[in-house]
Amino acid sequence: MATIGALLKGPLSERKRIRAPGRAWLNFCRREIAEKQVSVEHVSSHTGSVTPEQKGNDAADKMANKYRLQGESTGPVPYLISTEEPIILEFKGSNVQGDPRTFLKKMAKQRMADTWRSKPKQSEWFKKYPTQILKQAKLVWKWSTESGYGRAWLYYIFGVCQWLPTNYRTNYHESEEKKRCSLCISGAQETMEHMLQCPALIDDARYLKQRIKSRFDFWKIPYSNFPFSGREKGLRMKWKKVTRERFPSEILSCAILDKLTCGFWKSNQTKQFISTREFIEKLSKVMEYRGSSPFCDNMPRQDLLTLLINDLNLQTHGFTDSLHFSPLFEDWTSVNTIDLPFGAKLWTDISTHHGTNTFMFHGPKDKVNTQGLLEVVSESLTTNLPTRFICLVPSQEKLPPHFLELATIPNSAQLFGVGSDSMSIILAANKESLQVDPINWDHLAGELSKLSDHIKIPQLTDNLFRERAPLHHPPRSLSRHPHSEILNSISLINFYDAFAPMERSQNLGSIPPRAAELITKMNRHPRSLSLLGILPNQFRTLLKELGFQNREEAISDLARTLFFAGFSIWSKRQKMASRLRKIISPKKCRRKKQESEL
Repeated sequence: MATIGALLKGPLSERKRIRAPGRAWLNFCRREIAEKQVSVEHVSSHTGSVTPEQKGNDAADKMANKYRLQGESTGPVPYLISTEEPIILEFKGSNVQGDPRTFLKKMAKQRMADTWRSKPKQSEWFKKYPTQILKQAKLVWKWSTESGYGRAWLYYIFGVCQWLPTNYRTNYHESEEKKRCSLCISGAQETMEHMLQCPALIDDARYLKQRIKSRFDFWKIPYSNFPFSGREKGLRMKWKKVTRERFPSEILSCAILDKLTCGFWKSNQTKQFISTREFIEKLSKVMEYRGSSPFCDNMPRQDLLTLLINDLNLQTHGFTDSLHFSPLFEDWTSVNTIDLPFGAKLWTDISTHHGTNTFMFHGPKDKVNTQGLLEVVSESLTTNLPTRFICLVPSQEKLPPHFLELATIPNSAQLFGVGSDSMSIILAANKESLQVDPINWDHLAGELSKLSDHIKIPQLTDNLFRERAPLHHPPRSLSRHPHSEILNSISLINFYDAFAPMERSQNLGSIPPRAAELITKMNRHPRSLSLLGILPNQFRTLLKELGFQNREEAISDLARTLFFAGFSIWSKRQKMASRLRKIISPKKCRRKKQESEL
């Protein structure tokens, strides 16, 4: 069949003739074939001798066997005829068969693959999924061309090598501050994993989940509508039950116990085994320290806290402890090491709060030196990172330089039932903070007035804010988001979901063991690799073993959907980062633009 296929190619150019496989013998009859003096037809052998074709085929077999036997007793016939170019390509002792160009392309491809494999980080995924990555590259090139998104091809190339220019990669040899995400206030290093969970890109992550769910429903992927059941709910219920045996609700309220179990889970969720005994031991130390804690007052009313968090963009509750931190904040800091198991970050020096927006509160009955606290806060502002403090403390006659009293809250406002002294909301921020995270003063002042008619805003403060030119860009994103309920709704098959834990679901007993094993393995697939359209091998195996119809069509559709969803997230990140650079360093951006034009 290969010979017939080569013969039927028809007349060739001189270049193609030289590259033709088996040219010495093939070219004997190529002209006759082209002039239709000879016709070539395939006839199945050994099928009988009834029809003329079968008889001719039988005679050809006998003739071939005759010359085969004759050739065994004679010397070899020269491969090249007298008029043929005496050229034979050889590689490592073997003749090159077929088109030399095809062979050389294959060798170049192999050489490039070997070079790629020699890079430990860039080849990590290529070593695991070489076939998928190369096939997906061809598809991505096609999709990018058809859709007109040329940058999608670049996204795939850099992404599959784990070489996308995130802050972590571009500042790998720089300080830790430069590796942080500049789009949110979480303080996390901007890796690919963080980008998929970044609060600034949360709308795109929500759209991704909804889009994949709709494709799963369209293709009717098995087990995709099963909910994922993690360890958190069961462990926290167990901790609460054991705690109540030692600390009744009169000593430890349900609200405090709930936030303690939540904090302990967040601090230990990466562990394979989380000890209940350890939780009780850590909690007992916190309860023993309760009597000597400097904090004794309750937190302000929740509506006041929510207003301050949203309008002043506050991420961290600073200088508190396990029994008094507010769950409305994503992060909190403490000066005591016994609070670390419940999610606290240890406040050791002034750099702890660099680059954060922090809320600090202490009431009149707290054993805290207010002036000393404000002086430490003032020292923490000596950084180029955008840093802000909002202090809700007893009113002071004198404030440190660059501190501004936003509002005074008398006891008659009834926003917190502590003492009879008036409280003040004090702002301490560096210029980078006011530039990156602008304050909408009109909205803040209006909402404070709605909370209580007794709240007083100093005239000086009002004048200072109103004389500033308003900034219209939004502040950096907080980790808390209104779509968290949607993001936390996890499917049993979640290899694409950056918010899903990479652990075994607790409800896999309701499905066959083989399917449960494959689902557990596929859910450990790297999320950033999934958003390049590289699906886990176990997903394909699951569909194959279940006899799923239209398997390849479904896989191709999901790969395309995931790829463009990932590209959309990356594109939005690039636009937001570019806009932020123009806000922070407009002169530097203009200089770079002028240099590129030159």
